[in-house]
Amino acid sequence: MDCAAGTDAIKVVPKGCKPVSKDRCASGFMAPAENVTFPKNPLETCCKCKEGETCPYCLGTVCTPAEKKKYVTDKDCYDEPQEPVIIAPSPIIQEQEETFSIWNEKVIWVFGILIVSFIAMFFVKIKKIS
Repeated sequence: MDCAAGTDAIKVVPKGCKPVSKDRCASGFMAPAENVTFPKNPLETCCKCKEGETCPYCLGTVCTPAEKKKYVTDKDCYDEPQEPVIIAPSPIIQEQEETFSIWNEKVIWVFGILIVSFIAMFFVKIKKIS
């Protein structure tokens, strides 16, 4: 399919354009190399904009007919973005984190007491010397 931005020479499989951030491709879609069928040994390719949406590849806010031909398509190029799967931390991990924070707190207290003890002993020694 003619989904690659700026050229019709690069062919992409149907639904081969995947959502990416706008800093990677201005259209928000890129075809990974495995979805490009021509030429051989392709690189990942930025895809055209969806028809009906504002296209950053066009110079103005509205694309000219020449820009539309080059940068906009109504073909079945786009894979729909999938909902992100949110995985809650397992209870074992939460228990380990709680244990670590309690252990960590005790270690800090012990080191604090040791430091205060060494400072006190240092001042006691200085007082005996003078």
